[in-house]
Amino acid sequence: MALVGTITTVSTGTAVPSNADGADGGIYFQVLAGNVIKIWKKDSGAWSLVGDIVDASAWTAFNPSMTAATGTLTSATSTGLYKRLTGKTVAVKMEGDIVTNGTGGLGIFMQLPFNTTAQWGMNGIGSAPTFNKALIVDIAVGSHQAFIMNYDGTYPGANNTNLLVFGTYETV
Repeated sequence: MALVGTITTVSTGTAVPSNADGADGGIYFQVLAGNVIKIWKKDSGAWSLVGDIVDASAWTAFNPSMTAATGTLTSATSTGLYKRLTGKTVAVKMEGDIVTNGTGGLGIFMQLPFNTTAQWGMNGIGSAPTFNKALIVDIAVGSHQAFIMNYDGTYPGANNTNLLVFGTYETV
């Protein structure tokens, strides 16, 4: 993002700036909840949004449930972290450990912190270090769960398996 021209004033507030406020060349920082800052610049008598500064706060921990698409995982644990980015975008990091697979099969569901708006792959990556395979991550429309499979369509679980997933998606 580039701010070109002479900066005549700098001010801050929580509301969108009014065209009556400030002079041309002015910069306005709109401070919003969640540590998001929107940057506005005034040219030719009107304010325009230049861009956002995403918060620099820490990731938020959550406890995603983890289940098999078919059958049951006898013993498994999972952890997750998420961070809200610009707009409705959320970044997610999840780790699942399958201690005892039981009858689990087909794929793994891991709960997301927020529902999604549309069906997109999570724009994510994943790995199953136990098998040295990449993972495919998909989210159904309006779902709050990521569906995880090995890149070749096989089941990613077995006893003593570790799954690592990272990606971004759009929330409701």
